[in-house]
Amino acid sequence: METDPGFTMPELTHDCYDFAVHHGPVVHWRPTMVSTRLPWRYVGVLHEYLECDGRFDRAPLEGVRTVIMGGGGRLQGSERKKYLRDAAILKDGLAKEPDNARHAFYLAQSWRDADEPAKALAAYDRRAAMDGFAEEAFCARLYAARLAQTLKRKTPEVMARFLEAHEYRPTRAERLGELAHLCRVQGNRWPLAYLFARRATEIPPPDDILFVEHGWYDWQALDELAVSAYWMGAYRESLECCEQLLDGGKLPEAHRERVTANRDFARDRLAVGAPRPEPV
Repeated sequence: METDPGFTMPELTHDCYDFAVHHGPVVHWRPTMVSTRLPWRYVGVLHEYLECDGRFDRAPLEGVRTVIMGGGGRLQGSERKKYLRDAAILKDGLAKEPDNARHAFYLAQSWRDADEPAKALAAYDRRAAMDGFAEEAFCARLYAARLAQTLKRKTPEVMARFLEAHEYRPTRAERLGELAHLCRVQGNRWPLAYLFARRATEIPPPDDILFVEHGWYDWQALDELAVSAYWMGAYRESLECCEQLLDGGKLPEAHRERVTANRDFARDRLAVGAPRPEPV
């Protein structure tokens, strides 16, 4: 558990408070602190969540976060063994409750984390076809697209999966950013890379509570735009993107040297009045 410098506990006027949970660059919000006046209980065979039969109000508790460090009581042996055990429990739970969308989602997560991508992809597709929590269904589509790429499915299928995720939840930037990256590294499809990256930079951080990848909103989409704009001959735009990255305070230090070089490339092209590159 971490708190912001100078944090003081506010007056607790709500029945339930959500804490931000940070797992590397991925953030989700989880009900964590609840009033003892109400009959709360945990629901689920794994990845349990708090539920209350009565009416209650909830709010985020700003300035406090839970940081996932790994380990924990369930880590007995290797991580793969832990996730395989989780998958067995969730598979059994899903057999008893075949319409339990949460079990279906976390079964897919367990297969993925156990390095069973084919099983995970099938499980994500199953979850995506179910009703329930829309953010969870979006994540199922996004992660399925990534696994299709991992499994070296054909590029049209991978792109179609990312686009389906975009259509399902257009308020999230992750899938467009990854489409831009895919178009850049597989065949240098610069017009499409530029199109996807530019749209991704226009999407503000969402109010979603499930597995938001803030890197795409902080710097990654802008980074993809800087590269694709350069190869589209939009050198001024590429330069401005690089300067924004370098001055914005959110670019990881490991990428600073590369982005600085990209800025200088764009500046040099502008200085000599270089024409746009010919399509290839």
